[in-house]
Amino acid sequence: MRRARMLVAGVVLAAMLSGCAGIPGFPVPRPDATAVGEITCTEAFSDPGPTVVAGAVPDGFDPVAVYRCDPYATDEDHAGTWSGSRLERFDGDLGPLLAALAEPDGARWFGACTAIGYAGPEFWLADAQSHYVRVAYPADGCGQPQPGAVAAVDAAIERLRLTEETFTPAVLVESRAADAAGCATQAGMLVLADGAGLDVSAPAPEPEEVATIPWEPAPLPAAAEIDALLVCRYETGTAVQGAFTGAGTLGADDARAAVASAAAAAGAPATDAPACRSTATRLAVAHPLIAGQPASASFTVELDGCRRLVDPSLRAVPAPPELATLLQAG
Repeated sequence: MRRARMLVAGVVLAAMLSGCAGIPGFPVPRPDATAVGEITCTEAFSDPGPTVVAGAVPDGFDPVAVYRCDPYATDEDHAGTWSGSRLERFDGDLGPLLAALAEPDGARWFGACTAIGYAGPEFWLADAQSHYVRVAYPADGCGQPQPGAVAAVDAAIERLRLTEETFTPAVLVESRAADAAGCATQAGMLVLADGAGLDVSAPAPEPEEVATIPWEPAPLPAAAEIDALLVCRYETGTAVQGAFTGAGTLGADDARAAVASAAAAAGAPATDAPACRSTATRLAVAHPLIAGQPASASFTVELDGCRRLVDPSLRAVPAPPELATLLQAG
């Protein structure tokens, strides 16, 4: 027992001599931020490239402005509503901001920490030579911004002058053209764009026994009930998978033929079609219309690639060639 106590004491002493880094109950100072030649400010869900680690303002760095990067920003233009990033520059007296950032970090927490991290704007300081450092909030024992630190930084920013603002669009989340056509901005959550290698002839795997809410998809309406078919078209070969490109409407005769063809293909038994490893770049989502209103069920067809039909139950089967022809022409 005495030997064990001596070993523990030795470990603690070694940690204390090394600055107590990482030992619960002792503060862990933030490392100094590294100056870089440009600010990295990208949309939250895009590839940010090499990450610049936030840290404390290094000695000798003389800031003249602060930049706030919001990676969760939105903006509107003639095309609709975009998600992206907004970069703002503020000038003025940086003293209160530097004081708020210089508050010491809290002591390392003994217990468990939440797995949810802080999601908010990033702050960069700029000097007169166009060098930039990304600065971090004073942190608590779990590495999250200390209570009051975010409010203190925000209050200091409010005292400054906004002198520049740049929004960089990334994804069109609400398309005015799609909305006007009665279509969704994107082709939903179907994985057709990433479906290379899916064997449409293979039966679906047996689901594991889990507690789920029963779901019964609405069936396609009978062809005779249809008076038109709204065809929404999308492209998947861009950064935005399933981006809206246009729409058209089939008249009663073509609409009924399309719905009848889709229903027959969806109800047919599995075929021996070979596995397909071609990724679709063009999709059509067809919405049957009854008395001018969309029915409760729709279907999707790949216009190239594997040329599959996805029925209302999300089952993928080979699409009849005549169906794709109708949807391309409508």
